[in-house]
Amino acid sequence: MNARWKRPTRNGWSRYALPRFLGWIVVAGMVLLPAALWLSAGALGTRFSHPAAALKSLANLSALTGTAIFAVSMILAARIKLVERVMGGFDQMYRIHRLLGYTVPLLLVGHALLVTSSKAVISLAAGLVLFTPAAGWGVFLGVIALTGLITALLLPRLRNLKHETFVLVHRSIGVMFLLSSLHVILVPVTWTLPPLLIAYLLGLVVAGALAFVYRSILGRFMVRRYRYRIKQVNRLGPSAVELVLSPVEVAMTCRPGQFVFATIVDDLLPREAHPFSITSPPYDPQLRLIVKALGDYTARLLDLRAGGVALLEGPYGGFPYTGVGNPCQIWIAGGIGVTPFLGMARSLGSAPYEIDFYYCTERAEDAFFLDELFEMSDRSPRFRVIPIRRASLGHITADDIQAASGELVKQDIFICGPPVMIHNLRQQLVARGVPPSQIHSEDFSVIST
Repeated sequence: MNARWKRPTRNGWSRYALPRFLGWIVVAGMVLLPAALWLSAGALGTRFSHPAAALKSLANLSALTGTAIFAVSMILAARIKLVERVMGGFDQMYRIHRLLGYTVPLLLVGHALLVTSSKAVISLAAGLVLFTPAAGWGVFLGVIALTGLITALLLPRLRNLKHETFVLVHRSIGVMFLLSSLHVILVPVTWTLPPLLIAYLLGLVVAGALAFVYRSILGRFMVRRYRYRIKQVNRLGPSAVELVLSPVEVAMTCRPGQFVFATIVDDLLPREAHPFSITSPPYDPQLRLIVKALGDYTARLLDLRAGGVALLEGPYGGFPYTGVGNPCQIWIAGGIGVTPFLGMARSLGSAPYEIDFYYCTERAEDAFFLDELFEMSDRSPRFRVIPIRRASLGHITADDIQAASGELVKQDIFICGPPVMIHNLRQQLVARGVPPSQIHSEDFSVIST
């Protein structure tokens, strides 16, 4: 293969490296700034001079940080494209969202316990009264919000919920955020904070509330969805179909490797939006999606008939091969993870790329579109297709890839497949000296939950 060639993008960085680095910095800054402003606003000695004051100060820190994290998590959940780009891709945005979601209840429960303890040090009755309306509705709203949040987080883990019920429970977390925001605004201690901290905290709370309203309450009216007609339903196997869609009015524009959230309009189906990669090239007026039966809803989509309507939201994703500026690439697909690569391969044309495409499936019959991929390889020898059958060859490893594709550090590597596959290959590749910025992955298990 040719020596590694890195063409700078408009901002001078790889389209992947900068956003993924920047996203973590932005989130860390947003959630830690309130605590930093609070700590810098007064003498720490007096704030921790005795047990009650220390407990109250720790309660303030946990409340400020927890409120900021709660607001940022609501913003990340709203699927705003600008936020997605800053976070470095849709799957990473949702991964950060889930990580923040784990910390919110811990911090807010810690806040409640610390406030109670600060009062109980003086009087046990004063501590317990905080959990009753006698403490004032500003305080009691916080109790209601915390109870509702814990219930909404635990309920799906205690029992299996239908998707519609799960969505309603998940949306109730947004309602709890609104109640907790009212709690922040109504408690007197908020208005004793430094003015800059008050302004930032209220701005963040308002942004989180607007994000929730935009996505969960007014989403049907405010979020743009493209209307497509289901022109063909092509059976690929016993557990997969290809949907060929034609735009009813305005067609969606997309880049190779992106995906959409599709909602099938059918009286026999619930109104659920699921992510599907776009497998057609950008210049194709028709849009193609592949549906594999991975759950109750997708299994029911196998029986679709042509003529129905699909509402598409997007496109999303930061997986296009054109964004890295390196023509020497390795693509690794695991099972249905082939779908973004199909759109990428179909858009190659005569572009001067050198690509080794590893297509990993359980059995030979699971390799959809393999004949078409071989035809592409015949027309362009620099596009090599390497099928891997787990039943006969086992799981693919970095050793296998290096043996067939040569020096890995000179190539950008794209992986889409099961989370275990992505995790294992990423670890193996980094151990072989491949910089993490050259390993690009998309995890649909994160996006679809």
